[in-house]
Amino acid sequence: REAQAREAQAREAQAREAQAREAQAREAQAREAQAREAQAREVQAREVQAREVQARQAAEHLQRHPRAKEWPPAADVLRTLVWSMPTVEVAGLFGVSDVAVAKRCTKLGIPKPPVGFWRKVEAGTIKHPNGQVPKERRAPKTR
Repeated sequence: REAQAREAQAREAQAREAQAREAQAREAQAREAQAREAQAREVQAREVQAREVQARQAAEHLQRHPRAKEWPPAADVLRTLVWSMPTVEVAGLFGVSDVAVAKRCTKLGIPKPPVGFWRKVEAGTIKHPNGQVPKERRAPKTR
């Protein structure tokens, strides 16, 4: 009988140990799930914050450059602007770089004033074109 009692106690101890291991495993799984949920919330919060920053930056950009939504302008508007003021100033109107203006002019086939043109206008050696492309700078007409 003693042997049976010891065997029964050993089985009970093994059962308790198995239950304890299962409880620990469940707790570990619950902690992992909580950690994943917390990480997902953090990622979501960072995404929301990034969207808010992006929206704020866009609003500030529009305040600084009210015509930014008009970029790219129509070819005739761009031609008039490029021949009315320096490219850097045209770029400032739309909140883009002077390189973006130059690329748009190239794409649309709009001739730009040569380097130093606006300095010569300021010095009075060249008459201000007032938005009109000078005859010698017009692109040749194609058939």
